[in-house]
This record gives sequence, C-alpha cells and structure tokens, in this order.
Amino acid sequence: MANGFKFTSAQQKAIEDTGKNILVAASAGSGKTRVLVERVINKIKQGVSIDELLVVTFTEAAAKEMKERIQIALRKELSTADSEEEKRRYLTQLSKLNVANISTLHAFCLQIIKQYYYVINLDPMFRMLTEDTEVALLQENVWDDLREKWYSKKSPEFENLVINFSSDRNDDGLSELVMKTYQFANANPNPEEWLNNLVNEYELGDQPLMESNFYQNKIKPNVLDQIQLAKDNLKQGMDEANKLGLEKLYQTFEQDCVTIDELQDFVVGCKEWNNLKTTLQNFKFKRAKSDRGLDDDQKKQKERINKTLRDGSKKIIEDLSVKYFALPEDEIKELTQKSKQIVETLSEVVKEFGSEFSKEKRRRHVLDFSDLEHLTLQILNTNTPDGRRVKERLKNKFKEIMVDEYQDTNQLQETILTTIAHKNPGNM
Repeated sequence: MANGFKFTSAQQKAIEDTGKNILVAASAGSGKTRVLVERVINKIKQGVSIDELLVVTFTEAAAKEMKERIQIALRKELSTADSEEEKRRYLTQLSKLNVANISTLHAFCLQIIKQYYYVINLDPMFRMLTEDTEVALLQENVWDDLREKWYSKKSPEFENLVINFSSDRNDDGLSELVMKTYQFANANPNPEEWLNNLVNEYELGDQPLMESNFYQNKIKPNVLDQIQLAKDNLKQGMDEANKLGLEKLYQTFEQDCVTIDELQDFVVGCKEWNNLKTTLQNFKFKRAKSDRGLDDDQKKQKERINKTLRDGSKKIIEDLSVKYFALPEDEIKELTQKSKQIVETLSEVVKEFGSEFSKEKRRRHVLDFSDLEHLTLQILNTNTPDGRRVKERLKNKFKEIMVDEYQDTNQLQETILTTIAHKNPGNM
C-alpha cells in the first residue's frame, strides 16, 4: 500500500511477481504509473539498487514524473524506517536517483553512444537533430537530389512507380510513399533486410496462390482475425440478449455463432482461392428468429443490438470479400506480379535514399533519433573484445528492465532492450 492507496489483487501481482516476463495491460487512468513506482520501491526493499534498474518511459515528461514519484515514495519509506540500516539504504537510493537510468529510450541510447562511441569508431563530435522541421528539411534536400537523379535515368521501372503514386500536377504522392517506407524500414533492426522481405512477399512463383507465403503469412491471418472479430461481436450479442431476456434474439445470435464457426473452419481448411472467394461473397447468416410481443423498450434494445453487433458482423465479412477476394486467382497473380515490380523499384529507391541521407548526416556531423537506436544496437552487437565487454557490462548492470507504454515500442527498440536483458526470466 502506498500513501494509503489500496492496490487491487491484479495490481499487487504486477508489483510483486518475479521470475518471469510481465506485461501489464490497463486503460488510461487505472494507476499504471503508481504500480510501476511501487514495483521499483519493492525491488529496492529486496536489496536491488535504483541504479541497477532500467526504467524506460515514452516521453521526457513521463521520466521526470516517474523520478519525482519515486523520490516521494523513497522519502516516505525513509520517514517510517525502523532501523539506521534501513535509513542509510533509502538515503543512498535518494542520492542515486538523479543518475538512475529512468529516461526515454532515446536518452538511454544517447548515453550509451557518448560513453562507448569508440566501439564503432564513431566521431564523438556530433549534434543531435531534435527538431522535426530540421530533419524534414534535410530529408527533403536529399530526396530532391536523388529524385532528379532517378528521373534523369529515364528508367521504365521508376516511371511506372511515379505513374502509380503521383498525380497529373506533382509527384507528392511518391515523395510521401518514399518517406513513409523509409520510416517503416528504419524502425527495424535491419532496414535493408526488411525492404528485401517486403519484395519477397510478392513472390508467388508457379504454385497455387493459397500455398504462397503471401497468402499464408499476410492474407489468411488477417481474414481469420476479422472472422474472429465478427464472432466476438456475435457472442457479445448473445450475452446482451440473454441479460435483457430477449430469448428469440439470443437464439438468433446463437445460430449465427454456429454459422460463423463453420465459415472459420472452412477458411482454415480451404485449399482453392476461387472456392474461398465464392464462399465469402455468398456468405449469409440464416434468417433471424421471429420475436413478437416485445414492448417498446425491448424493441429499441433489440434494434440497437442487431444494428451494432449483428449488422456489424455482416459488414466485417462483406468487407473481407471486397478487400481480399474481389478478383479470381489468375487476375490476383497477374496483379501481384505487377505490384512486385513496383515494390522492387520502391525498395531500391528507399535503400538509396537511406544511404544518401546517412552520408549527408555524417557530412554535417549530426544524428537523428533513429540513428541513436541503430548506433546503440550496432555497439551492442559489435563482435570485438570492446563490443563484447560493453554488452556484458550492461547485461550485468541491470537486474530488471521496466518499460512504460510498452505498446509504443517498435521492433528496433525491443531488440535493443532484449539484447541487454538477462536470458533468464525476470524482466518487465
């Protein structure tokens, strides 16, 4: 209990559990920060020092608030400590709080780079690009030069890319696509590998469409996710109808759940694209059970449930047939092959843009936030005596890693954290 606040059993479990990875899912205002602070205090009580914890926040303001809350909690523990030994422990933790690793991931990465730049032979005299406008202007300058270079090549593939993503007036659509693709790629540990895989997703070969990686890894999981969402809506309809005593409506939703289960099983086992296409396009729920003798309020409730949940489920299935199954297999394969050629060109352009942008930043001795993450991972993964020592030093330093707003981390950021996390469970 902190400051008279009584934690729920689930919150207490999040505070005290150890020996495994812990993911806490909770809505805004439910006390996540309070739980995180209490977990820090609990670790300190168990003998872990504040500088042996890595606490990653999403914003600098959140880091500042976290430190302030931990300071308040430590002072409270100090004021109620029973022994001189306990008082010394809390005083020591208070003195270490200002240098504790409670920060954004970017701030943590910057600290690593400033300390271990020599591992990757990085020039330590650099300036951070902290303003979005400055980054955007620099990217625009690099892109303008590169775009002119590609136009001068008179490449049919590039012209096709321009035609597909530009208007009659300008090529702003292409510029936006290149920048967004660059950002997506750069949020991965290996941007070039991500771009190569992007192209590979469009490789169908001579095999049936349903056997391709494109269908198995991209289309099928999305289709099944959407069918599950439709099923969840129907189950919610059953629950609401049951609570309101709408027996016939309950039976309708129960009947719909059986129908959607059959569709789900069919999608899982289907081996032929055109067969699945026809099934989804012709999919219908059975006729609703007639329900007479309802009062006005019951009619309104029935109409509401039908409109939001039953009709919503129908719309999900209709959208699937339009989004994925509008064309027969042969036309899909032809379209995918054309798309692959466009994606290949886009990938080449984005790779070259990334390379030119990096060169320009090096020339100006500047780094952006993405550089901080990539350079940190490069330091951690450098297979030299210095690199291995740095990695082991950081892994041994942190007894636990705590991430606030974990859902906002990308694959690159998660790779950094897992690289310095202990292989044994116990990280948060």
